[in-house]
Amino acid sequence: DRGTSQTPMTKNKYMLSKAFAEFSPNQRLNILKRRLNFLRQCKPLKRPPPSLRIHGASALTDLEKLAMFSQLETLTLEVAINNKLNEIRELKLLVKSSEDCTKLPHSDVCCLDKHYNKKLTFYRTQNGTKWSNWPFKPESVVKRNSNSHPNKKKNYKKRQNRKQRKTENNAKRALESGTVIILVEEDVPLGAISLLGKGLGYIPTPKPDNENLRLDMRLLANKIVNASKQHFVKRNTSTEESQAEDTYVLPNKLRRTFYGKTEISKDKFVNETTQRMESELDDILRTKKDHYVCDNLSDAEQKGLSWLQKNITEDKISVVQADKGGAILIVTPELLKKKTMEKLNNVNIYEKLDEDPTKEIHKELVDLWVYAKENNFVTPKVAKDVMGISNNLKGDGTGPTNRLSTLPHYRPGKAYFYASLKIHKCKREELKPGVEPPIRLITALQDGISKRSDVFLADKLLRKLEREFCLDLLLDTNDALSWLETTNDTLDHNTKRKVRPFSFDFKSLYDSLSPDLVIEALQTAMDELRHDEWSDNFKKWIIDLVKLSLKSSIGQFGESFYRQKRKKYRLRLCVDTT
Repeated sequence: DRGTSQTPMTKNKYMLSKAFAEFSPNQRLNILKRRLNFLRQCKPLKRPPPSLRIHGASALTDLEKLAMFSQLETLTLEVAINNKLNEIRELKLLVKSSEDCTKLPHSDVCCLDKHYNKKLTFYRTQNGTKWSNWPFKPESVVKRNSNSHPNKKKNYKKRQNRKQRKTENNAKRALESGTVIILVEEDVPLGAISLLGKGLGYIPTPKPDNENLRLDMRLLANKIVNASKQHFVKRNTSTEESQAEDTYVLPNKLRRTFYGKTEISKDKFVNETTQRMESELDDILRTKKDHYVCDNLSDAEQKGLSWLQKNITEDKISVVQADKGGAILIVTPELLKKKTMEKLNNVNIYEKLDEDPTKEIHKELVDLWVYAKENNFVTPKVAKDVMGISNNLKGDGTGPTNRLSTLPHYRPGKAYFYASLKIHKCKREELKPGVEPPIRLITALQDGISKRSDVFLADKLLRKLEREFCLDLLLDTNDALSWLETTNDTLDHNTKRKVRPFSFDFKSLYDSLSPDLVIEALQTAMDELRHDEWSDNFKKWIIDLVKLSLKSSIGQFGESFYRQKRKKYRLRLCVDTT
């Protein structure tokens, strides 16, 4: 049944038209169902088919031993039935994804039925002849596990109708509440609407992958060992030594995923624990049999997901999130391209560049880092880890080569534009196919030219400076609630009436900031709080890096590059670092 077996054949030369592996998925499913039905009809018999029997047990005459062997063979038959059920469930998923409806030829159906009926007739005659000394099976054993059927469960049609109604209600609720808005002429299936109504962050049940599980366990073990080594270093290093030694750890955004085994920790208990974790996982995956995984999507939602994937791949639709409110929009790619080009072609806002400036800007960035390395603003190790600047000596031994690493994660990225539709500017009745709402054009700098340098600045230098300079800064909702609770308990009633809190939502709304204002604020914060710790040259280096980050806000659309003409930029990454 795994595809390696020969063509089924009986003594009377009844055989299938071709090998099992050559049939389509739906045809193989029908063959497995008949095999499962045959095994279930063998349950009332005294002994299972020959492949499931205990060899040599036919010669036994002791009734107690026969009863024990009968129980073992019964369990073997039940295990075979469960395994066949799992194979059928896996094959049903394959048939559903491939949408195969090929029926098994009538000649093969008759061949299988005749083959299994002949076997059952022969086994029933052996109940009173060859197996006469074997005990009959109790009624409870015969009925055990006989109610489950992979094809047709009890009240199957009612269950399917109930799932269909639930999908229809979810889709209707998503459309009425404005969670999903359709702006295309395409006939969108209800399953796709119901699926999108769950949110873009909803994850369908993934298929089991033993290789990924082992890799995830390796990452977890390395993380535990590295944390133990860092704790050991901090515990056994004095304050002066730690300041002299470079113990900077790269942020997660700049680290590469390392699947190799890290060096062992000095803590014996940690090493034994991580080794036991990996060995136990290997034992589980080695002995675990394939099992059916329940899907968190209904049949209609599965078809809706396939429809979305197909139409997005064929560039018929695009699924985007609205600028405000979090609504999910189904639009045409042509609408997004048209509205984006309207913004970029506005000569008052954007300037089209003649060539890609990435190499030039990246060279300026590298020169600034080489200067910092030569003036001991950063250590050679940090310069190598962050920017990939080599510290190897030249051939004559005069000094470091300062060559750039050729590894792909050190190469400069390219920012791009994406349009966020402002549907809140339109009336509810206007949101129908053909409408062209205004857009907010955003420059995505997550993988921009100065990404690695910006992340280092934010993590190593500017985040702590921000916290010290903005004493009343509330980072998130939890921080705000904690402040409110403390204020409510410490201030009197009259003072609380005079409090006028306000907020700047720069990060989430991409608010525009003047570059001159950014530089002025940063310079003021460093002059007030770091006038003794940081030298003037070091401050100038930080200012030059931030200016270069502002300069690198160049987006790509198609094959062209654009720079914003205004003196204000919508830069999420730059705002985070300053």
